[in-house]
Amino acid sequence: MRSGRQPSAIEEIRNENSVDSVQNADRTVEPKMTQKTTVIVWDKPYEISVYQKSKTVWIAVGEYMGGRIETKGSSQSAAAAHWREAARYKGN
Repeated sequence: MRSGRQPSAIEEIRNENSVDSVQNADRTVEPKMTQKTTVIVWDKPYEISVYQKSKTVWIAVGEYMGGRIETKGSSQSAAAAHWREAARYKGN
């Protein structure tokens, strides 16, 4: 840019995006609040924790038959459903 000349709107957007991408390059998404959910496996209720790891990844974690099960899903309900299926498989 020449001194005394105002940058165009396009140049400002490019500058903002390039700075933002460098500043955010090593940032991770903070997990949002963990929510407790009850899941029924073989007619027994189990309390699991579900939290959002990133924009499209949800994690469900819970204890089943003395072990820890952790599953991922694209939504909160999908992560809980995957956990339920993993527990059913383990209990079979």
